[in-house]
Amino acid sequence: MTRLPEDLIERLHSFAMDIRETFDERGHHIDGALDHDPSFRRSKRGRSALTRELISSAFERSAPNAMLHCRPGPGGSLEVYEEIANGYAALRLRGARISGGEIIIRANSASAWGGIDEDALLREYPYVFAYIMNKDGSLEIFVAEVLDVEEGKPGRLILGNELILGRPTSAQSSGFLPDEDDSLPGFEDEDEDLGEESA
Repeated sequence: MTRLPEDLIERLHSFAMDIRETFDERGHHIDGALDHDPSFRRSKRGRSALTRELISSAFERSAPNAMLHCRPGPGGSLEVYEEIANGYAALRLRGARISGGEIIIRANSASAWGGIDEDALLREYPYVFAYIMNKDGSLEIFVAEVLDVEEGKPGRLILGNELILGRPTSAQSSGFLPDEDDSLPGFEDEDEDLGEESA
C-alpha cells in the first residue's frame, strides 16, 4: 500500500470541506428541479443524477482552491492527479454506500485504473475520492487506495484503509434525502435496464 504525503492529505481535507459547503448551499435546488414535473419523481434516478452533478461540479470547481490538479477520466468521470514519492496518485471521484457495515463502491470491467504511465515511466496509484450520502442527509467524504476489483454483476472495488476527510456535515437545509445510487458517469453498472451510459 502507498501512503499519501501529509501535505496532500491537508489539501484533500480543505477540498472536501469546500465540496461540503457547496452541497450545503446549493442542495435545495435539487428538490426545486424535481418539483417542476411529477415524472421526475417516478424513480430515484432523477434525484440521484442531480446529486451526482452537483457533487461533480463542486469537485471540479473546488480543486484549484486546494491547489489540486483536476482532470477528466474515462467515460466522463473526474479525478485529481497528484505527484507522490513513488509516482502519481489518481484519486477518482466515486459514490459509495454502506451495506452490512461495509463500504461498497460498485465496479465493472472499466473500473480499473492505475499502472505504469508510459509517457513518464512512473507508476500511477489508483485511489477513490468517495462520498457517502447518508439517509439523514449528511455527506461523508473519504479517500482510499484501490487494491483490486472484485468481479461480479456488478462487481466492487476492494479498498485499503479509508481516511475520512474533515467531518460529516448536515444537509438539512437542502430538504432532501439522497438515495443509494452510487454510480457516477463512466462507472455505472453494465445494465441496460438502468438506461444509463456505461463505460
